[in-house]
Amino acid sequence: MLFRSAMLIKELQDNRSWVVYLVRCSDQSLYCGVTNNLKKRLAMHNNGKGARYTRSRRPVTLAGVCENLTKRAALRLEHRIKKLPSDKKLEQLENEKETVEEHHGTGNHQRNAGNLG
Repeated sequence: MLFRSAMLIKELQDNRSWVVYLVRCSDQSLYCGVTNNLKKRLAMHNNGKGARYTRSRRPVTLAGVCENLTKRAALRLEHRIKKLPSDKKLEQLENEKETVEEHHGTGNHQRNAGNLG
């Protein structure tokens, strides 16, 4: 029974439903975040309920997304992107998307999807 519980926990941890996203704010700056519900998170940003950084820079528009990540991988990518200068952030996200697509054989990635708010 303990082994079965450990396996279920491992499956949940390996769930690849996390995304790293970049939004372009009204002042043209970029904000990077992580979520497992992108539509809801973008609405929060545009309703002033999201990150403190984006509250005074609304509306935000989606600039890029890397999907199908584990939570751990998403948090690590977000950390790497946040350390980069703004002109390198989208490039890093795109490079990571290509790596994920090659590894998983998926094409469920978006770029320049426009304002979803």
